[in-house]
Amino acid sequence: MTTTRIYVGMHDGVTTLTSTDDGTSWKRGPTTKLAHAAAKVAASPSSSERAYIVAYESGIHRTDDG
Repeated sequence: MTTTRIYVGMHDGVTTLTSTDDGTSWKRGPTTKLAHAAAKVAASPSSSERAYIVAYESGIHRTDDG
C-alpha cells in the first residue's frame, strides 16, 4: 500500500490529510496555526518529508517532518 499525504492550506493555518490504504480512508493531522491565511502550499519533489507554505503577510514557512 502507498502512503499519500495532502497538504491543506486554510484561512487560519495548515493541516495534512494522510491515507495509508490507497485513499480508502483519510486521517487529518493537527492544524498548525498561522497569523495570516495560507496562500500556497507545495511539496518538495526531491524530499518527501519537506513542504513549503506561503502565508499572506508572513512569508514562506518550511517543514522537514511532513
